[in-house]
Amino acid sequence: MSVEFRNTLKVITGTQTIGLGIYTTSPPTGTTFSITGGADQALFTIDANTGELSFTSTMLYQSPQDFDRDGIYDVIITAIESDGTVNTGTLGIEVSLDNTTPEFKDTTITYTVNTDGATVIKLTGKLTDDLSGMDGGRIGITLKHAISGQTINLTSGDSDVLFDAEGNYELTYTMDAGLPDGLWYVSYLLLEDKAGNSSTTGYTGAGSSILSIELPNGLYLGTLGAHHLPVLT
Repeated sequence: MSVEFRNTLKVITGTQTIGLGIYTTSPPTGTTFSITGGADQALFTIDANTGELSFTSTMLYQSPQDFDRDGIYDVIITAIESDGTVNTGTLGIEVSLDNTTPEFKDTTITYTVNTDGATVIKLTGKLTDDLSGMDGGRIGITLKHAISGQTINLTSGDSDVLFDAEGNYELTYTMDAGLPDGLWYVSYLLLEDKAGNSSTTGYTGAGSSILSIELPNGLYLGTLGAHHLPVLT
């Protein structure tokens, strides 16, 4: 597969490393890269072996350094593949201001019971962001027991959080013997994107929370079951 370039790419203010987002697919092994033109070529560097593009210094939205001061940095990159094929990309890298917080969408909470009798909580959904994305950001979700007040930090070191390129996430957490069964609800939410835009929301009870679920815990009371709640919209 030949090297293919994007024509434009947006990065957030404060960026220096642009990375491989300038390519539509991963460049083939053995390709060499160089900067061969563009009005702003002096403001870029490129790794000749990986093709990773960077600014020579951090670029800020409020103080553009490009030739015509429109905040779009023009550069031409040439990629020579191992068989001698030459591909050239003319790119405009726009440094933009990101001041919008990310949002949850299509969130669901379910559970399964593993072979050890432990309840495994699973939270899935989608995180949307206008520009900077969640890669390099943070997510925080806490569950609280409606009667005992005990809490579970679903994004602690005991949990697994998986993201994909579209912002879909899957989070799992295995309950231990110290956590009671019964009604649990989301009591705290934190979202922060790569640019540092964040939002926090607290909920004081199951009635006001965006999600709640009845969870068994066979390790705690010896009861097992299966239960699913509707999707959060």
